[in-house]
Amino acid sequence: MPLSYPYIVESTGRSIESCVLGVEHRKGEIRYAYIGIPGAYYEGCKACYEYKGFTAYKRTKDNKRGYWIMCMDIMKGKICRI
Repeated sequence: MPLSYPYIVESTGRSIESCVLGVEHRKGEIRYAYIGIPGAYYEGCKACYEYKGFTAYKRTKDNKRGYWIMCMDIMKGKICRI
């Protein structure tokens, strides 16, 4: 996925440096890749984020902000639900 993925540009703007990337290994191979973009949680916006592939929201430990998270199944080449 290129860094110019439209929703990252539309929703994070200047806070792109706060995005996070993670990987999950299964049997020594990368199976899932995760992208987290910073944002606030609003129930009304949930459908918009899910439509773009960001299916989960996790708050930070200080509970002041959080990240919308996208999961990508590397083997299948598809976005997966968390």
